[in-house]
Amino acid sequence: MTTRRTFLGAAAGFVLHGPQVPADASDATRSSMGATSMKADLILHSGLFTTLNRANPSASAVAIKDGTFLAVGDEREVMTL
Repeated sequence: MTTRRTFLGAAAGFVLHGPQVPADASDATRSSMGATSMKADLILHSGLFTTLNRANPSASAVAIKDGTFLAVGDEREVMTL
């Protein structure tokens, strides 16, 4: 049975570990991944996401594929995936 404590602990772990792809990944890094691998399974937008990147501490959208963050940023950047 999932308890509130278990759920909150898992959510905190997710937030503490942050995205697996840096939010400030360069376009060269993204383009080297290939166009087919960049198709996101899930895009969450119109939200407030807190990151551990001091240069970009928050984002309004994230793109996820196979449990890995493809992109973190504003909706304009992420919705193109």
